[in-house]
Amino acid sequence: MLRGAPFAAGLLTALLAAACGGPLDRKDGALRIQMTGVPDEVDALELTLHAGAREFTLTRARPANDLVDDFSAVPAGQWTLDLTLLAATTPVARLEGYPVEVVQDRVQEILTPFGDGPMLQVDLRTGAAHPVWAGPIFVEVRDRTEVPPAELVLSVHVDGVAQPAPPPADGSWVIQVDPAPFAGARTEPVIIEVEGCYQGLIAACSVGQVAVEVHRRVWGVELGVRPAGAPLLLEPEGWLVVGDEQGNLHVVDTETGVPVQAPLTLGGELFGPAVRAGAMVAITDRVGAVHGLELGAGGLTARWRHPLSPRPTAVASDGARFYVGDGARLLALAPADGQESVLATLSAPLHAAPLADDSGTVAADLLGQVVSLDTQDNLRFRVELGGAVYATPARDAGRVRVATGEGVLITLGPAGGEALEPVALGAPVGFAPVRVASGWAVAAGRSVKFIDVGGVHDVPLGERVMGAPAPWPDGEGVVVGLYNGRVVVVRPDGAKTLGRLEGLALSPVTRTGPPRAFLGSSAGALQALRAEEGF
Repeated sequence: MLRGAPFAAGLLTALLAAACGGPLDRKDGALRIQMTGVPDEVDALELTLHAGAREFTLTRARPANDLVDDFSAVPAGQWTLDLTLLAATTPVARLEGYPVEVVQDRVQEILTPFGDGPMLQVDLRTGAAHPVWAGPIFVEVRDRTEVPPAELVLSVHVDGVAQPAPPPADGSWVIQVDPAPFAGARTEPVIIEVEGCYQGLIAACSVGQVAVEVHRRVWGVELGVRPAGAPLLLEPEGWLVVGDEQGNLHVVDTETGVPVQAPLTLGGELFGPAVRAGAMVAITDRVGAVHGLELGAGGLTARWRHPLSPRPTAVASDGARFYVGDGARLLALAPADGQESVLATLSAPLHAAPLADDSGTVAADLLGQVVSLDTQDNLRFRVELGGAVYATPARDAGRVRVATGEGVLITLGPAGGEALEPVALGAPVGFAPVRVASGWAVAAGRSVKFIDVGGVHDVPLGERVMGAPAPWPDGEGVVVGLYNGRVVVVRPDGAKTLGRLEGLALSPVTRTGPPRAFLGSSAGALQALRAEEGF
């Protein structure tokens, strides 16, 4: 939050709202946000309009003229605007809770003069996340005016508690906040607020506020390149297996992050998670092959490579065999040598990995055909859904759940008929539904939707989900990684931030005792994040 005193001309309290423009196509209003004085290092924006349960969220690159003209159809009424300026992923300035009135058939212009007047810009030197048990937290305060530093009185509060403020030096201050009081079971952000008051002819104060997310990192290991998908958790070995986009397979210890062995170069960009069948592990590459590796006391050893078409699916396993889509063919591969068996041919290529479990195999293609086989590879049913399927199906109590690219969740019974009414999710689905205690959780766009007998409960996250959700150990929710690097535990009643990674937070995998999530980052790291009991 940034605010100014009544006598400070050009501060955020002087924001203007002027009506202009002609009729719109819809009976809504539009919002145009003109920013002035934006710091040079800002390259991205996060904007949220919210009114009660309604919310519009936008993340975009900084516009060339600092004019945001994306909110073209907003229901008329009273809204609240949150606006954050970002340099890479670091908040530089923030406007929170600014009231906006949207008028039907009008374009409202909002002027946000970030750099006018004695405005302090506050950011974290080390980024928006910080491991709170290993401080200090460094905060740099930047004065963007020409007022002499000696005329500025600086005060610092952390969660409302006054902190020592260093003397000014060349118009810049670096504050070190002791993180010790915020360690432990804390789940809410640490709020650092810096206020500067000028004692000139006209007194003026300005406040910068930064929310430091509690980052529960247990360990991190640099892979040097983006991971290929969710890690494979090997128990009781206590290892994680993850491929990368340069064709290397990594094996690390779950407790320390220390590599178990040197990376294995398999060739071809790897994608999708590795899966296990007995003593064998398999993973797919984009050149068009499945690689089989044998698990031993010292790590993994490559044993076979089975070539496929140029665009196979990720590989799946039921613990006894590997399964993969090869074009329109559904194949089973023997773990020992990769020898293939053709189980079925669908009407179009498969995009998603098949479902393979102790009840049989289910595959769905890009024209919406679904094929279900029993454990003896006999056909149970073949049905047409009429919409492309990009997500692996899910199964529970004999029913198969299929989420389509058109944003519809369809439930099929044992014979292939619709067992329940289709559920409209409002956004395309690219990840398999996840079973939770209350029903099902599906990641769709920028939210996670929980489906139970009471309907659909939407939990907005404000950012796009970047990988398949993983069940959280308490059975009540899921953990997801987001486009802005946040890692979030989501339950029907809301979401809590577990931490933030550099770059995009990719697909997680979780385990119990203690609750822990393992995630890859687009910046080329694999990390373990911890949540205390009751998180």
